[in-house]
This record gives sequence, structure tokens and C-alpha cells, in this order.
Amino acid sequence: MATPVRRPADPVAAFVAARLGRTNFYQAVRLLLARPGGGAWPMDERIRFTGELSQAFPASEITGLMQEADGERCRLATPNYSVAGGLGPLPPAFADWIRDQVRGGNEATAEFIDLFNNRVNATRYRLKEGRTPALNNLAPEKSALGVRITALAGLGEHAEGGKDPAPGLKLRSLLGIANLLTDCRRSGASLVRVLSRYLDAPVVLTPFVGAWHNLEAGDQTHLGRRNHTLGRGTVLGRRVWNQQARVRLDVGPVDHALFRRLLPPGPDQTPDVLHQGFVALVRLMLHGRHDCEVRLAVKPQSVGRSVLTAAPRPVPAGSADNDAGLRLGETAWLRRPSEAARPVSEFLIPAHAPATAGGWL
Repeated sequence: MATPVRRPADPVAAFVAARLGRTNFYQAVRLLLARPGGGAWPMDERIRFTGELSQAFPASEITGLMQEADGERCRLATPNYSVAGGLGPLPPAFADWIRDQVRGGNEATAEFIDLFNNRVNATRYRLKEGRTPALNNLAPEKSALGVRITALAGLGEHAEGGKDPAPGLKLRSLLGIANLLTDCRRSGASLVRVLSRYLDAPVVLTPFVGAWHNLEAGDQTHLGRRNHTLGRGTVLGRRVWNQQARVRLDVGPVDHALFRRLLPPGPDQTPDVLHQGFVALVRLMLHGRHDCEVRLAVKPQSVGRSVLTAAPRPVPAGSADNDAGLRLGETAWLRRPSEAARPVSEFLIPAHAPATAGGWL
């Protein structure tokens, strides 16, 4: 089984050695050079290439892989570009003489020839690596191609700083929707699909949800002083109605644990990572153009009995008791809600505000 980052669980050298006949040369070198935490080891420290001396037609790109005595480097034998091999430039008589020496226990000439074999194979791998994204051992968001993609998506400052847009929103995950982010004209269908995948829950979008906007003091009407021209600048009151100020997202119903994690933090509480990622993703997809009302529905059968406690837990586990802190009108019930009740919590995500401030409606 592969690990969560899709690496094989057995040692890389053993993994490649067991599959010599069906392993691509370039991918084998990439695996042997890969660092556990990302990036690549210097080639001279990890791999030494040796040429295959056989005159037989090569059936595979790799004919041998051995761990050296120090345990740090591997010797990788390949017939490709072997100076003394069957397809090499040396005269057959001279190549036969080298093989006779090796059979007699004298490997000095063969090791001298391997100096050229090592240089040629290392050079051709570096040339291939420079123009093949699949041979890069960096994390996708840190690779040259990933940096360019994030720049096209408007996330170049995060790629340069090596930081994620939000604690619950990884830059690597945004590479999959970079094509949606390159165009500032975001569609409702793309917003619904992205949020549904992020939350693994149904999401419904309602556009054109109006709201009142407060007027700045300089934009308000003062008779005889400013903004008092009828039909042009006169506005009665201190606020105006904007029909396209907001959109509404109906999320769920979701399990009680996910419901609590998505709620905005209370006073003196640290916001959940999932809430921060959800807020950041909504603002990213809306491109800062609209506020967003969120109506979050919970599955009644997943809510346990309410428990008053002075030490609430961060998030309840599954269908356990509702002991993560009770909020009147939001998460506090005298008994488990009925199926017909469909309890809903509503909060507002402003278009421009700190990423941790969800804000109640």
C-alpha cells in the first residue's frame, strides 16, 4: 500500500530493484534521488552510473541496482550510452579485452570507463529533468510549473512565500482549480462544485440576495451643503439597498461534528481550521465581489443530548453528546431536534474582512 503522499512503503532501492525489467530509467533515478520531505538529493551523493559490458541486445534500460558499502549510494547499471557496451563506440576487440579483464578480477579499466558512463547518464538525466515536469521531485506547488500555474491563478504571492492561503486551505489543493481562478468572472456552477468537493456535502447557491449598505458621511445628503441635487446625488437616509450585494449558500444537511467545525468562533475562541479554509475558499471563489450568507443545516439524527459544561470540547465526536459548548438559538436544544425541524444556523462571510471573522447575521 502507498503512504498518504503516494510513496511506496518499502525502501526505494528495493522497490526499483524488484522491478528492473519494467522500470523507466528516468523515473527510477527520480525515485532514488527523492528526499523524504520533498526535493532531491545531489546526484553524486546518491547514484553512480555504470555501463553494461554485455554484447547482448539490451532488453531493459536498467540491468542492475546495488547498494554500495556505505549504504548511501547506489550503483545503477544501464546499457544506454555505455562506452564499452554492445552499442558503444569502442572497437569490439577493445571491448572484449575489457570484459576479459573483468572476468579475471581486474576491474581498473572498466571503472575508468565508468567515469565517462557516469557523466553521460547524469547529464542526460539533468537535461531530461529540466524540460519534463513529471521528473521534478519538488512538491507540485513548489515546482517551476506549479509556480507558474499559481501565478496565473492570482496566487503568486503565496507560492513565492511558501505559505498556504489559509490554515485549512492548502496551496497544493488549489492547483486543481487553477483554471477556474484564472478568470475573475466566476460562475455559480463552479462555486457550488468546488465547495461541495471541499465539504463533501450538498451546496445550493442563491444569487441576488439584497442587503443594505451604509453610506459614507461624505456621500450622505446635507441640504444646502452637499449631495442635494434632485435626480442626481440626493439620497434619503444613511443607507441604500443593493440587490446584488450578497449571495446565499445553503450547505447540508451535514453531520453534527462538521456542523460545529464550520460555525464561526465564539468570543475568545480559536476558529476551527476547517472554518478558516471554508471562509478563505468562499472569498477566493467570489473574488471579493459579494458578501456571502451561509445557511448551515445539521442532520438531526447526528445530534446528541445537550450537556452543560464549563470545559467544552473543541468538536463533538460523531453522534456523541452535544458537549462542545452550547449557543442559544444555534447549537442548544432541550432535546434532539426532530426530522421535520431541520435546524439551521446562519452566518455572514463579508467580502473583505479578516479570514477568521465569519460573523453572525
